[in-house]
Amino acid sequence: MVALAVVSMVSAVWFADPYSGDYPFFVTAYRNLTNRDGLYVYHWMPHIQSGPVSLLAYGAASLAGLAGFPVLVALLGLVVLAIVARWCRQRDRSLAVLGIGGLVMVFEWRSLATWGHLDDALVLVIVMVSLVALERRRPGVAVLLLGLALAIKPWVVMFVPLTLASEGTWWRRLSGPATSVAVGSLFWLPFVVTSPDTLDGIRPSVEVARDSVVHLLARDGLTSVPAALRMAQLLLGVAVVTWTVVRGRLSCALLAGIAVRLLFEAATWPYYTAALVLGALVWDVLESRAVLPWATIAAAVLVFPPWWFDAPDVRASMRLVACLGALELVRRTVTRPGAGSAEGGAGAARGGEHALVELDAESGGVGELDPTAV
Repeated sequence: MVALAVVSMVSAVWFADPYSGDYPFFVTAYRNLTNRDGLYVYHWMPHIQSGPVSLLAYGAASLAGLAGFPVLVALLGLVVLAIVARWCRQRDRSLAVLGIGGLVMVFEWRSLATWGHLDDALVLVIVMVSLVALERRRPGVAVLLLGLALAIKPWVVMFVPLTLASEGTWWRRLSGPATSVAVGSLFWLPFVVTSPDTLDGIRPSVEVARDSVVHLLARDGLTSVPAALRMAQLLLGVAVVTWTVVRGRLSCALLAGIAVRLLFEAATWPYYTAALVLGALVWDVLESRAVLPWATIAAAVLVFPPWWFDAPDVRASMRLVACLGALELVRRTVTRPGAGSAEGGAGAARGGEHALVELDAESGGVGELDPTAV
């Protein structure tokens, strides 16, 4: 962890972009929020896809200046790596998983600073901390964190099902996600009431990138993203994450949700890759038994940065393989014998007090099996 921390900090400063991508744009939005535009900030700046809490975070980050911004993003990355290291220790994973997977993660995480997207870094950290809270049987903390995340980046709604209860009435089962949505809505409500076109940010006018899966399948017939595609992306993401939770595999939720997002995403910005690599690293640590983090390596290799080579169709095909491959990994993990019975449900992964788990016969000692299932 010390070595990864040093590499993370050095790379954050050494490879820092003096313009930091969209960072100045978000700082300007923060200043408009607190000065001229106020609650009309989304009316006058319709291309913002980040919530009000995100803009406040950019305002706080601006105190460190442009030079301090990459260091701040690197610190958030270290929080993620600390959680991964904790899981590696709990499950007695090899040092190579943390070392190689951590280095790949540091390399991809830099793009969040280079492109100025503190908001995406924040929601990824929140999802990881929420998984830790659920692991420690503190669902209330996860509910509030995910509600806060909705006010940072709306696409995180696909991870709201993480707090589905495993037993009780239908209302009790849905009370966690419903509360998260309510908390997030409280932050958005003043802006929507003041300017209803604030909701236009849900369907932003994004051009379809030539190396996206959307362009690969639609070819030249689609130049901008229709609202129906955006809604399909979010609804399918919610459905897939819900499936992993109901089956008791919260460890697959991040990889599944991000794979769906990238599959339907018209843009192919490099900072999207960090989320996919993180989801793959979580799967490598919690579900794989391989000595090396092959899923993490494959995710980084298949989703190449656009400046590596100029072959849009090839990059789009590789992105398609990466997304479908990630979903196949999730499917095999969720449906394999010993993943937990219908009686156990999501409680199997959270260690619910009354969860009933059935294990098929598996080879190996008890120490090699899933601790929560044992």
